[in-house]
Amino acid sequence: MPEETNIELALRCQLEQFAHISFAFLFGSAASGRLNRDSDVDVAIYGDSGANIEVESDRVLDDEISIQIALERVTGRNVDLLVLNRAPATVCTSALLTGCKLLIRSKALYTRYFLAVTNVAIDFLQTEREFREIRQRSSSLSELDRSRLERILDSVSEELTDRSIFINLSLDAYRTDRSLRRNVDRWVETLINAAVNVAKIILSSEGRAVPQTYAQILAELESMPSFTSLSGCLVPLAGLRNLLVHEYLDIRYGKIRSFIDTDADAIAALNDAAADWLGM
Repeated sequence: MPEETNIELALRCQLEQFAHISFAFLFGSAASGRLNRDSDVDVAIYGDSGANIEVESDRVLDDEISIQIALERVTGRNVDLLVLNRAPATVCTSALLTGCKLLIRSKALYTRYFLAVTNVAIDFLQTEREFREIRQRSSSLSELDRSRLERILDSVSEELTDRSIFINLSLDAYRTDRSLRRNVDRWVETLINAAVNVAKIILSSEGRAVPQTYAQILAELESMPSFTSLSGCLVPLAGLRNLLVHEYLDIRYGKIRSFIDTDADAIAALNDAAADWLGM
């Protein structure tokens, strides 16, 4: 086993052997100087994702178990492996901000990821606070939260009428017309945020536990009896919400196009289901 002062070097040398790891950080007690005899070693890794950025994705990296075993072998300790592509944004942000760099193959990729994951984490902390506040106000839906939910549903109905404006959006127009691009991006973001807010109000008023991610919020709503018809339709919206402003234009266009063609239907269905749940 290497001396504690050499753990960082041992990890760095081992991680270099895995070409599909784009960047990695040491965090926890080993990074803060609090490592003791029984401490595990906490290592965060991000797997190569090509031109895309992955935040809170569901992808399992190649050789995750092999990576963990290799790191445990060179440190002589148990290693807790945090996969930055998949873990909650709040956890990833903490690891990056408090940890120390082991490996960064591409500064540009790391910067794009850092901006994306910290943005999601900051937004989600506010969502989490609001979730708790709603749940504490009442054991059921309060008049205040009912009114807010009704206003959101009315707003979504109005926003959905703009779908016809973007239905013929082309890649060329998206690339060259900045005003159009800004408007469609804002439209998509507004509708996805509305879906999250609808789910947040309904779940918290039902006394549900606080989820850790936007995807978990939407998945939890899909599991409720009044919303099972939406199963599998809402969760993908979380990934689009997390990365909308951090993808390259061509990639972003494909996701925007899919939203216009298909995902907007899920928003409309959610609006109808939420209205039925409210008894509107």
